[in-house]
Amino acid sequence: MPPRLEQGECILSAELHMPTGETRHLWFAVDADQAVTDSADPFLIAAQFLGMQGGWDIHVTGRVSALLIHNLRDFQAVWQVKDARRYRQVRLSADELLSGRSRAAGRIITFSGGVDSTFTALNHAPDSQSPYALDTGLMIHGFDIPLEDPAFQSAWQRARGTLASLGMDCLSMRTNFRAVVPDLWRHTHGTALAACLHVLSPRFGTALIPSSAAYHEAVDPCGSDPLTDPMLSSDALAVVHDGARFARRDKLAGLAGWPRGLEGLRVCWEGERRDRNCCRCEKCIRNMLNFRLLGMPIPSSFPEPLSAERIESLKIGAAEIAIWKRLIALGGKGALPEEILRAMRRTTRRMQWRRWRHRVKSIIRQVLRPNAGQKTKRSHV
Repeated sequence: MPPRLEQGECILSAELHMPTGETRHLWFAVDADQAVTDSADPFLIAAQFLGMQGGWDIHVTGRVSALLIHNLRDFQAVWQVKDARRYRQVRLSADELLSGRSRAAGRIITFSGGVDSTFTALNHAPDSQSPYALDTGLMIHGFDIPLEDPAFQSAWQRARGTLASLGMDCLSMRTNFRAVVPDLWRHTHGTALAACLHVLSPRFGTALIPSSAAYHEAVDPCGSDPLTDPMLSSDALAVVHDGARFARRDKLAGLAGWPRGLEGLRVCWEGERRDRNCCRCEKCIRNMLNFRLLGMPIPSSFPEPLSAERIESLKIGAAEIAIWKRLIALGGKGALPEEILRAMRRTTRRMQWRRWRHRVKSIIRQVLRPNAGQKTKRSHV
C-alpha cells in the first residue's frame, strides 16, 4: 500500500495474507515530514519468522531489494541451524527486484535508552573519529513500551535529551509489529528493529543495532547478533551490529565520564511505569550490581536502593544464569557486601534447579510427541 498521511503521521502499511486464510495488517508510523521507503523491504523482513515457522513460502506483491532477498536466504539458513525444530527455509520471491540503489549519507541507531544503545551512541557520537559517526537515534513505540502505554512520550523526551547532549537528533516511530508477529520476541526482535530502520532508508544508508551481549557472552538463539544482523541489509541500507567486543561492565565503565548518559539510562521493561527503572526486576538489579562492582555510584536513573531481599525475590532466565555466576565470582573478591552475595548465590541455585526440572520435562515431551511433518504453502505480503 502507498504511504498515507493521517493525523500528522506518515503511515506505511501492508497486508500479510497467510495460507490459513487469515490476513494480518502490519504498519509503521513516523512524523509526516519523514521520507519513507517506496519498497516492501520492511515487510519482507518482518514476515521472515512467520514464513519460517509456518513453512510458508513468501511472495511480495511489490518491489524488494534483490540483495535483501539474497541475504535473507542466508539468514534463514542460520536460523534453521539455530532452531531446526521450529524453523525451516522457505522460498522468497517478489513481483519486482531492485538493485543498484545508492545508499543515503545519514547514519542512525536504534535507541532505547538502555546501556547498549547509550554506549553505542557515545562511541559513535557525531564528533567522534568513528567511520559510523551517528547523526540520529530512533526510538520505537510498540516494542518494550506497548502502543497503548502513554509512558512512551516521557521516555522518548528523556532519550531526546540524552542524544541532544551529543549533538544527535532522536526520531520516534510506532508499529504494531509485536501484534502481527507475536511469537518469541527473543528470536524476532532483530528483524523488528531492522524492519523499522528500512522504513527510513531514503534518509539513512547505514544503521547500527547495538549489541545485547559480548562475543564471549552470546547465548543462542538470540534474535540480534553479529552474524545475522548484517544479513538484514539491502542495497539501500547497511545494517551493522555494534559493540559486541564490549561486555556490559566495559560499557558501564565507558559511560562513567558522561553523567547525562548515566542519568538518562532506562534498562527496565518489566516495571509498572515503563518510562523509568523499577529497581526490582532482574535487569535493573543486574545493572545496579555492575555499578557496585565497578566502584561507581549507582546513578539517579536507579532511584531505589539495592537490597538482598529484592535479589532473593528475582526470577532469572536461563540465558542470565551464566552472567550471574560471573557477577558472583567478581563480588566474591570483596566488592560486594556478604549479604548481597549470599542472596545472589541462593537465587542462582534456585533458578538452576528450576531450569534443570524444565529441561527434564522438555526431553520427556519430545520423546512422547510425534514429529508431524508440514506441507509448504505460500504466504503473500
